[in-house]
Amino acid sequence: MEWTRWECRPWYETDGSVGGFIIYTEVITKRKQEEEKLRLSEGKWKSLTENSPDHIMLLNLDYIIQFINHTVPDLTKAQVIGKSNLDFIPTEYHQVAVECFKRVIGSGKPDQFVVKYITAKGKEQFFDSRISPQVDENGKVICLISTSNNITERIRAENALRESRDSFRFLAENAKDMIYRMSLPEGHYEYVSPASSDLFGYTPEEFYNNPILIKQVIHPVWRKYLDPRSPISSAVKVIKTTGLRAGFNAMASAISMTPELPLALSSAPLRISPLKGAT
Repeated sequence: MEWTRWECRPWYETDGSVGGFIIYTEVITKRKQEEEKLRLSEGKWKSLTENSPDHIMLLNLDYIIQFINHTVPDLTKAQVIGKSNLDFIPTEYHQVAVECFKRVIGSGKPDQFVVKYITAKGKEQFFDSRISPQVDENGKVICLISTSNNITERIRAENALRESRDSFRFLAENAKDMIYRMSLPEGHYEYVSPASSDLFGYTPEEFYNNPILIKQVIHPVWRKYLDPRSPISSAVKVIKTTGLRAGFNAMASAISMTPELPLALSSAPLRISPLKGAT
């Protein structure tokens, strides 16, 4: 099937009256085929984006928003389309965003960055933005596709975990008692507090480099208490680097998914006690 475009124009006599018609014809089959492809493509694009939970935008090479499937609750599409993507990003994130855009345009490969958005009520929202290139038939980047998903809850959880770890590390590193964590069954130390130097005469690094050091430190008679499959809460005798023997109250427990498969041995503080016969 061929498509043609007809255009009729009158021609005039010298007295100004219409003397006839001139008909122009143009074959536009290829153009109609391209328009149909575009219509189908736009239909698929609309179907995919409207049903996606992510925020999907089409940006030109000046970062102007040409399309968005849905906005955050405090904005409308009319407020967003035609504006720069940077208008909705805090100033301190402009550089990381622009650098990402430039990398995608220059390399033709996807990239991503995390960005913060401030709602109309002043609340912080965090988004993981993945930027992909759209290229023409020659492989030239003609626009950018931005796909962003809200990761606010994940960021908050990571921050809370980091704060918890920082608090634990501060307490552990300033405690006078030794705190450690050992992975099982490998027997590698995941953490040893600085108090090990004062209590045993061995630095945390020496424990990290020699996983069986604890067995060498504890007096042979008391090594039965190293069994990781049951909680430990008992008095033990250790031999310090100076050769002196000292008494400790040891409290530790195994961390495991099942009683048969301990994953780590976590120790509470070891306190020096007036153990009879310790020296």
